[in-house]
Amino acid sequence: MKKLTIAMGLVSLTTSSVAPEAFAHGSGGDIAVFETDGKADVGYAKLDEDDIEQIAFDPNDSVFQAVLVPLATNPVIPYDLSSTEPGYDANEGDLPALAEIFWNLQELSYWDGAGTPNFAPATGVAGGYAPQPVVTQASGGFHTHEHFGLEDLTADGQPIPDGVYLAEFTISVEGLEDSDSYYMVSLVESLVNDAADPIALGEEIGEAVIAFMEDPSSGAPVVGGKDFSFYASAIQHAESLVVPEPTTLAMVAMLAACVPARRRG
Repeated sequence: MKKLTIAMGLVSLTTSSVAPEAFAHGSGGDIAVFETDGKADVGYAKLDEDDIEQIAFDPNDSVFQAVLVPLATNPVIPYDLSSTEPGYDANEGDLPALAEIFWNLQELSYWDGAGTPNFAPATGVAGGYAPQPVVTQASGGFHTHEHFGLEDLTADGQPIPDGVYLAEFTISVEGLEDSDSYYMVSLVESLVNDAADPIALGEEIGEAVIAFMEDPSSGAPVVGGKDFSFYASAIQHAESLVVPEPTTLAMVAMLAACVPARRRG
């Protein structure tokens, strides 16, 4: 059963091996990593501007999203498109001290965005996180922004096809049982890849899609003349793959308004 601690508000520390660049995402927070009964667990966390306090925390969020952008040649990062957002965060004491953390890709699926979500195994691309592993601090906390990305395996000179890539992951924390599956829903879009500022355009798309999902009456998320409602549908499809226990949902609802924000101590 997931940790039932919620802090209301808007959704960390080892030094990241990759500088936390402002890559496009639109999810507005990071992925929290913590322990539940000897098992690694993930949820949603949003930090304050100083990356010290988790001003929002939802232990039941297992779906995250990113808009991938072109990556300059990097000998450590193999990806053609990537994002360092959302990052990963754990408070002091949430994880074992000096523990190695690995990301395990279970499945990578693709949908071209036409019609209703119809994901099939992705071909010609590989995905994952790099570099890894990272190591928690002596306090058991960490904060990092590794690259999640896609690598073209075709060598045909053509870009990775536009559409939505759904990556199913588990996370391994040394000394704990591996986590249950969680999902990264990533958009590949030529408008972004060809933009003068792909990060800014990707962020605009991500924010528009999230706003549309929160309030569909606000209108379709049209950016650069293209309707990205299909990306919202892909995120909703991923959310349908995760079904929380009814008892958990009821207890979260009761606790949501009365638990203080989480701090590193």
